[in-house]
Amino acid sequence: MCHRCAKTQAVTNSYKLLGQQIDQYRILRHIARGGMADVYLAEDVDLERKVALKIMLDALAASDPQFAERFRREAITVAKLDHPNIVQVYTVGQTPDGQPYIAMQYIEGGSLRDKLKELSDRRKLLTTEQALNIVRQIALALAVAHKAGIVHRDLKPANVLIRRDGTPVLVDLGIAAVQGGAKLTQTGSVIGTPAYMSPEQVRGRPLDGRSDLYALGIILYEILAGMPPFDAEESIAILHKQVYEEPLPLDQIRPNLTPQTLDIVSTALQKDPAHRCQSAGEMVQAIDRAIQAEGLSGPNPEATVVLTQMTDSKLLSRSGLLLPPAAVQKKRPAWLWGAALLFLLAVVLAFFIFRSGNGLPGVAMAATNTAVP
Repeated sequence: MCHRCAKTQAVTNSYKLLGQQIDQYRILRHIARGGMADVYLAEDVDLERKVALKIMLDALAASDPQFAERFRREAITVAKLDHPNIVQVYTVGQTPDGQPYIAMQYIEGGSLRDKLKELSDRRKLLTTEQALNIVRQIALALAVAHKAGIVHRDLKPANVLIRRDGTPVLVDLGIAAVQGGAKLTQTGSVIGTPAYMSPEQVRGRPLDGRSDLYALGIILYEILAGMPPFDAEESIAILHKQVYEEPLPLDQIRPNLTPQTLDIVSTALQKDPAHRCQSAGEMVQAIDRAIQAEGLSGPNPEATVVLTQMTDSKLLSRSGLLLPPAAVQKKRPAWLWGAALLFLLAVVLAFFIFRSGNGLPGVAMAATNTAVP
């Protein structure tokens, strides 16, 4: 099937369930499509409430029972977590065509990615207090998940949804690995979003909660700087930067930050996990110290309300606050360019070998254009 035909078929499949009722859920509209599932706004006709209905893509459901098992595990895993910054799962089931689904809490405030894009379009920034309190709440959610042995593995702004009161909520634990449990991903594959992947994740090494803390450090850098620390047109180039390059120091972009706030970011973005905070709770403590260093009395959960009320009076202007990135990059030694070339060749070679069906490591990029609960 041609690419355009396949895309048209995918769109058609996404909308074929509109107006139908699956168990007690009447499907109202399509919200988004992710790498594993379509997400719909639905109404629970029994309890008279809106829910987000996540239905596995029919092609995946039919192709491999492991996908369905991984999908079911997502529901079981998340349902065990009880925290205001983690999405609630209500129930699981199957469509008449055999596609597994998860009914979960509907969060209608958009995603953190949406908010960052709006800020960029308006040439605005969040205050340091707002940024630290947003990241603090995400870190609290990670602490609960990590204590349960769950590593998110795809933490990014699109996977942080915003409640109507501004509370950030962690979603899409669908590729989380329950430590000690069965490995349901393709052996040797690397799953994640390049701009937020830790160096050890890029290399396909075993992960723990410190990989999520690296991603959270990238999110904090992006909120404060108005841009991610690593960016490029090609995903492979971003992966290379995650492993081999250092980000532009945050104080060269936003010089009004305290050393304590800068230290949170620089510690989180250490290439070696041993040099980062060793737990989400430790990162929360560092954030609390930074909040006090910024001249604030302490954590303020209400500071995140700005995410639903982004008026100019509550935001900072980028003009005069951010310094432009250096026009000339520092010269890098020849051996580093050689290492970069070898890295790119290795990734490309592994990708084609994996595609050929020999089961060697490949790189599976998570979808970056949809915020999927």
